[in-house]
Amino acid sequence: MKITQLTLATLFSAAALAGCASTDTGTPESRQVSSRQSTTTPYDNFQSKLKMDGGQTYLGFMKDEVKPGLDGFIKDLDKEEKKFPHQFKKWQEDWVADGVGVAVRINRKNYFFNVGYRDGSDAENDVKSGRSYGVGPTNKQSDPSDLAYLTELSDYLKHERKDSKDFVEAIMLALTDNDPSGWDNLSSDGQIVATDFMAIYTAEADRHLMVECKSHPWEIDLAAATFASVYVAETDKIVKGGKLTEGEIKNWWAKGSVGSGIGETRRDRKVLTSKITKALASNAAAKKAVAEIESVTGDTGKDVIQSVFEYLADCEGPKKLSAAQSKKLVSAFADYMEAVKNNAADIE
Repeated sequence: MKITQLTLATLFSAAALAGCASTDTGTPESRQVSSRQSTTTPYDNFQSKLKMDGGQTYLGFMKDEVKPGLDGFIKDLDKEEKKFPHQFKKWQEDWVADGVGVAVRINRKNYFFNVGYRDGSDAENDVKSGRSYGVGPTNKQSDPSDLAYLTELSDYLKHERKDSKDFVEAIMLALTDNDPSGWDNLSSDGQIVATDFMAIYTAEADRHLMVECKSHPWEIDLAAATFASVYVAETDKIVKGGKLTEGEIKNWWAKGSVGSGIGETRRDRKVLTSKITKALASNAAAKKAVAEIESVTGDTGKDVIQSVFEYLADCEGPKKLSAAQSKKLVSAFADYMEAVKNNAADIE
């Protein structure tokens, strides 16, 4: 995953990195959260307003509604860029102020919005475009970078360990059936993290679709790293350089030769998720869950976590699952992640 929140095409990378996220310790228990902005943009401010309301996979929602909605603003983006050449910050502020983007309502208390995304005509530069923001139950607007998201995810998983299954189910309901009902079972902090996840996931899914899924599978990286983090939160171990060692969830972010983000640790993350699969191969609860998962997704091979999100995000993936398939996949994956959490100490 290259820099998650770049402003546009050939952009101001250093400024974007510096401004995407900061640490806010003013929340309860002094938890670190994604950068909070001084104002919140209302959902109704946006020219394109969508809702997560079930009936299709999130991939189907992206293909049929979100990406076409974002692509519909290309002329507005071109006009702004021509009128104010190279004034990247102004472009972003104007697009947000004018509602030139797509807002997605999760439920009454949560939504996110996306502005400045190109359509993929310039494959090399368009994947660097766009910015997404989350608004949770506190009505504070976040500007989540990968690193800020991983930090708040770590705080959440560490402080609310018993609720991780609810978090898994909420995200899986969203991805398998565009169903937001899982947010109702989360704490305020859990809703904030889940909403920021969806903001970033949508950004990366749009970029993946720009290149017809031939490269940049950054939403898969985000999801797989998120759920591999259940293990990291339990053990304070992560894979670096191919070896299991002490580490933190935020270590899934790294600088690369031409960018930075969660995607830069893809190889190490796959080493860990493959270790998890191997270690749980004879665990009764995990074996039962994998059988249920594979009845929907097909063979998961040597990496259960990675394969589930590849199935849900590839361009050839399902735009719709039956209610029974969605329910089975959500329940089985949540059970599998419970087995990961409960047996984390045995995974080496």
